[in-house]
Amino acid sequence: MKYGYILLLFTFFSCSEVVSPPKKLISEKEMENVFYDLAILNATKNVSPLFYDEHKIDISTIIYKKYGVDSLELVENLSFYASNPQKCKEILSRVNVRLEKEDSILKKQVPPIPSEEKLPPINTEPLDNDIIDSLNTDAL
Repeated sequence: MKYGYILLLFTFFSCSEVVSPPKKLISEKEMENVFYDLAILNATKNVSPLFYDEHKIDISTIIYKKYGVDSLELVENLSFYASNPQKCKEILSRVNVRLEKEDSILKKQVPPIPSEEKLPPINTEPLDNDIIDSLNTDAL
């Protein structure tokens, strides 16, 4: 489901007839990079949404600047590629392979989180009431 938004985007723009290529056509490889970057940026935004809000970062603006397109050109390219479902499937499968490769690398580098069963037991013995709290001035 992580990459479902990409499929939803293609479904939104897809149609049964072939759309003519836009004036500024993004190559297949570059379109693959666009979707890869969108997947990474959206994943990071899901992890830390406040960071993007606090720094007023817009994912769309990052994509527009990096690939030298405006919103209309990007939509036209999405529509063009979405009109060819087989081509879309090929592009998305390459993006998925790249993301899975990155995921496997990260899983090797990040130590697993210990499960609750492996954690040491919590000390439930009552505290010694004879210890004076240094912050409590009434006890002095």
